[in-house]
Amino acid sequence: MSTELKYLHALHLALRGEPLTLIKTLGRFPDAASAWQAHAKSEIDPDREMEKLIKDGVWTIDQSDPNYPPLLKEAHDAPLLIYGKGKLPKFDESYWGIAIVGTRKPTEYGKAVARNFAEELSRGGAVIISGIATGIDREAHTGALTGHGKTIAVIGSGLDWASFFPSANWSLAETIIADGGAVISEYPPGTPALPHHFPERNRIIAGMSHGTIVVEAQERSGALITARLALEENREVFAVPGPINSQTSRGPNLLLKEGATPALSPEDIFIAFDKTKPKTQTGGADLGEFEKQILEALTEPRSLDELKAMLSAETPELQAAISLLELEGCIQETEPGKYAAWG
Repeated sequence: MSTELKYLHALHLALRGEPLTLIKTLGRFPDAASAWQAHAKSEIDPDREMEKLIKDGVWTIDQSDPNYPPLLKEAHDAPLLIYGKGKLPKFDESYWGIAIVGTRKPTEYGKAVARNFAEELSRGGAVIISGIATGIDREAHTGALTGHGKTIAVIGSGLDWASFFPSANWSLAETIIADGGAVISEYPPGTPALPHHFPERNRIIAGMSHGTIVVEAQERSGALITARLALEENREVFAVPGPINSQTSRGPNLLLKEGATPALSPEDIFIAFDKTKPKTQTGGADLGEFEKQILEALTEPRSLDELKAMLSAETPELQAAISLLELEGCIQETEPGKYAAWG
């Protein structure tokens, strides 16, 4: 443990866990020890605070650490400290980070697309990065886990159970860690989730990623903030097109209008980064039971209405499954509104 790291953490606590304030404060001193002496608080013992982190299973790194993400270090206002649980990937030349972001209230279509993109990209070696919020973020992390790849969740609160937000996704965070991924934050344990933390953490999501995919988002949303931050760092921005009358597609459609790259399938991302897409196993491999039932029903081209009647399915559920099967390359639209299995 370096002395600089110890005093950085203590100073961060003294400044109430506000990372941008930490950056500004440290800029006025030659080192963290000097800054700590000027802002020291009697109730904060630097050595004891580091011991608490270790006891709680939380690691912390600064920009001098070889495990600090090099891409993030290049970003504007890169965090001086990162706290984490789990294991970060190796940030060597093979590292390929892709952020998948979007609304907390997605449609079934949006959920299916986020899950499929994350799964396919993780199978192809991408590390999927998102904010572990409900909605698109959750689907992205889940898809990466299904693809047996690595995923990093960036949160806007402390890593302790009492502070973690959203609490509903605590078990997902534990699964990410157990499967070899990481949950990270620039906020020390004990820091609650505050509204301004989320735009701040979005710069980390964008900063760690070679490209950002916006699946569904409203015009004024955190996902679009992430996309614009990515553009400011000269990173690739992709948008999944959607219906022009859908509120959740207004954000991606606006990005497309402004010049973002259309993301019609995971293959578009592989091509953009000159990566090799893994071969897709068709015939129902790795699909859910409902998707397998659809494939079995498509012995000949059928419409959605026919499938709905045959499978006693609800329209939103059926549309989401059809979108997933199309993205997987398992089915094709043979004529407007009719689908058939490949082969």
